[in-house]
Amino acid sequence: HQQGKFSPAEKNTPGSARAMSVPSAQEFHWQSLARLSSSRVYHSLAEVGGQLYMLGGCDAAGRPTSYLELYSPEVDQWVSLSPMPTARAGAAVVVLGKQLLVVGGVGKQQRPLKAVEVYNTEEGKWRKRCSLREELMGLAITVKDGRVFAVGGMGPDLMPRSVLQQYDLRKDVWALLPPMPTPRYDTSICLQGTKIYVAAVKVVLCAGGRQCKRTVKALEVFDMDSRAWSSLPSLPCKRSYSGVLWDSMGRLCWLGGLRQGGTHQSSKFTRNVNIFDPNQGSWLGSEDTISMKTKRADFAAAIVRGRMVVAGGLGHQPSVLDTAEAFHPEKRKWECLAPMATPRCSASTIVIRDRLLVVGGVNQVPSSAHEILYVKEEENL
Repeated sequence: HQQGKFSPAEKNTPGSARAMSVPSAQEFHWQSLARLSSSRVYHSLAEVGGQLYMLGGCDAAGRPTSYLELYSPEVDQWVSLSPMPTARAGAAVVVLGKQLLVVGGVGKQQRPLKAVEVYNTEEGKWRKRCSLREELMGLAITVKDGRVFAVGGMGPDLMPRSVLQQYDLRKDVWALLPPMPTPRYDTSICLQGTKIYVAAVKVVLCAGGRQCKRTVKALEVFDMDSRAWSSLPSLPCKRSYSGVLWDSMGRLCWLGGLRQGGTHQSSKFTRNVNIFDPNQGSWLGSEDTISMKTKRADFAAAIVRGRMVVAGGLGHQPSVLDTAEAFHPEKRKWECLAPMATPRCSASTIVIRDRLLVVGGVNQVPSSAHEILYVKEEENL
């Protein structure tokens, strides 16, 4: 029964010819876990010490909640912890040691929030911290060496922001850094430092995002040493609700989504895959990328055991999807996996110890489903 929970992944036998290969499609299995205490969407997930925390989100009535819950894999149960001081959905969350930093999001009356709070997982207590300079939702956030970087967002006037700010937990202060060239919210952010650039500094990459209802193609990079932004080649096409991954080679993988139509065109779901290689400073040609089997948007996407995995979401079908597929880098093709038990879109996802957890989401109404995708080694191989 505990197969597929958070125990360490099964190991290949030493010297096995399979030791360097990725798992086959048949080795991926879905398992339904304990459902949420209530249906939820736009909640945030975080891992501390191998444990899964779920924060906030909207309930079935569309109201932001203050829930903080811990999933216990040993007993397959959700445990309620001390609630957040501020009810919110779509909050930006990062882990600082044993603490969860919760920033911005959407509060009551669907207004952006400036509230910043910290939860100490060892003490089980919340503390209010220095607020953002203004209310913001749709922030992108990351952490490096104890420093938190928050970029973009949308204010109460529904206009995108270009602000880049840095938070110091010890001093409890937000400092402004040079703003992005392109204002945006709901962007993808990643700290990249590769071995190829041994002497190079770490950089912050911002890809895509939105301006009001318009999608953004701009790909920009911030150099922490020179404190300057520069522009990289833009995304090949405008699309939203894509899957965004960083693979083991440090490349940005842009999967599927809803392609924005032109003046006389309707928006369309796509199965396109675009890959940006920071080392080459360019997007791979179409001959070097393989499209997904299914057109989909607003889906779960993750790297699991060296394979890009996508599941659920919206497609051209009238209902949400339950299908899943994974890219095989050696065979250079997408392969069908077993479907999720509960079809849904807008689910929150996290990878913990080579397992993909898909939590909540929407299937006409908010869902309480909680599933895990794991690899079970086939003993006869």
